[in-house]
Formats: sequence, structure tokens, C-alpha cells
Amino acid sequence: MNLAGKYCRRASRRLLYGVGSLVFAPHRCPGCGGWRKRRRLAVCLGELSPSLLRRGIFATGCPRCGLLFASPRPSDDQLQRWYSESGSWATTHGADEPDRRRPLVRKHLIAAIDEITDVCTPPSGSRALDFGCGNGKWLDTLKEYGWDTFGIDPGLKTAFRRHAELREVPAATEFRFVVLSHVLEHVTEPASLLTQLARATVPGGWIFVAVPSIDRLPEHGDWFYVLNARAHVAAYSVDCLTTLLGRAGFGDVRVLPVQRGSDTSLRRLWLLAQRGAPMRQVRRPLQSALAALASVKGVAPTRDTRS
Repeated sequence: MNLAGKYCRRASRRLLYGVGSLVFAPHRCPGCGGWRKRRRLAVCLGELSPSLLRRGIFATGCPRCGLLFASPRPSDDQLQRWYSESGSWATTHGADEPDRRRPLVRKHLIAAIDEITDVCTPPSGSRALDFGCGNGKWLDTLKEYGWDTFGIDPGLKTAFRRHAELREVPAATEFRFVVLSHVLEHVTEPASLLTQLARATVPGGWIFVAVPSIDRLPEHGDWFYVLNARAHVAAYSVDCLTTLLGRAGFGDVRVLPVQRGSDTSLRRLWLLAQRGAPMRQVRRPLQSALAALASVKGVAPTRDTRS
């Protein structure tokens, strides 16, 4: 590409970015609920080409909590239809029953959790909640270790042949272990959900969170898995989750190891946080996500824009 073409392409991308940041970037952060009076940030994910209309999106980042989210986001009605019992998510995942001949949850993951918590040897009568339990593989595993198991899922109901179903997070404090596995990337108000789960977790209890990893984006390169405009509408770094969990009432965040030989594991972030433990203050929670994005080909330059 000649020099003139290079600069023309760069100018076109900046124009596209500028239009997107002005049109799509909302003022209210769905993560922390803060109104960004001073600055907002928007990025364009995807090469400037016809494929951008199919795979590219605009995203907005919040400097206050570090959340990166699709702009514009799907409406609550759209998400409710998508994840309802008759929606397309349940239709495509409904037959995904766990294989009883294989370990339900990866052994190395359970072992890593057990090094921090008593997940394999719970006190008698301990209750566990899986929010977004899907086919119930987490609940099946926890039940084998002696937990009383409860699940919430608006679409898939197969798990409730074996476990107690809840329609919503209870107001009472009753769970020693909460699972939030690949749910947060699908919700538009994550802070509200984390606050509800913290309220339902006993002091000293733990929450397990799994989300696509934006921190390891330079290694796996799959930004469309981390953030897209329909299913994965929010992206989380360790710093962002530490901030949001701390605001909800969880602290002592522990990042669990992944299997480096597995591409699937490399794309995921696993962590634990304890109810009522001291939280770690993160000064600039958005910076790690921006650093990861900056290293990926096909992501437009990022900068702050005055709101």
C-alpha cells in the first residue's frame, strides 16, 4: 500500500471511530451506573471493510469501573426473548446434556478452587447457587461433593430434573458458594446482579466467576468471542471485575490458573472472590483492557472523547 493510501485508510478509520463515539457511546455506564461527566471512551472493533458491517462493532469503555461494553447494546426485551425458554439460546443449547461418564467440571479447576475454599468438603447443609446454570454440570459436580444445590436459568430447564429451581435471587442470606459461569458477559446490568448475589451469600462465602478473558486477548486474539453486539455484550478484565465485585461486597479476588496448552482455557478468565473480605483498590481499571485491545490487529485506535 502506498503512503497516500495508508493515510487515507487511517483517516477513514478515525472518521468512522469519531462518528461511532458520538452516536453510540452512552453517557451512563451499565457496570457501575456512573454518569461520566468528564470523559467517555469508544473504540471500533473490526477492520474498516465490508466485513465490519457483519462482525465489527463499536464499544464504550468506562474509566470508573473498567467495563467495556457494546454500543449500542441490545434492549432488555431483545435479551429476554433471546434467553427465554422458547428463545433461540434455549433452542440451540437445550440438548446439551452433561456426559455422565466424564468429569462434569474440569478436575484441575475444581482442585484450584478447593485450594482456596472448602468446595470439596462443605459443612453439612451447605447451600450452593448457580445463576445461569444451563444444563446443570456445575450443580451436578457440587451435589456429588455434598452441597444442597439450587439453580436459576430462564431458558434451559434440564438441570431442574435433579436440582431445586429458583426464579430469582433470594433476598435472604443463605449460600456459601455461588457460581456465575459465563453469565456476566451476557447481561446489561452486571453491577445490579453482583449486588443481588452478594446479598444472598453468607459472610465468608465465595463466588466463582468465569468470563471471556480480555486480559489474554494478545495471546488468543479472539476479540469477537470477548465482545460482540448480540451475545457477549460486555467484556471484563481482572481489574474491572475486582472493582465491580468490590463495589458489590466481595473482596480477596483470586485469579485461578488456566491450562496453557488449551486454546479454550486460554480464552477464559476464572476467579474467586470472598463475601465481606477487604477489596483491592484499582486506580485505573480500564487501562489493562485498553492495553490488550491496542495489541490486536483490526482494532481501531482508542482515545478519550469529551462527553
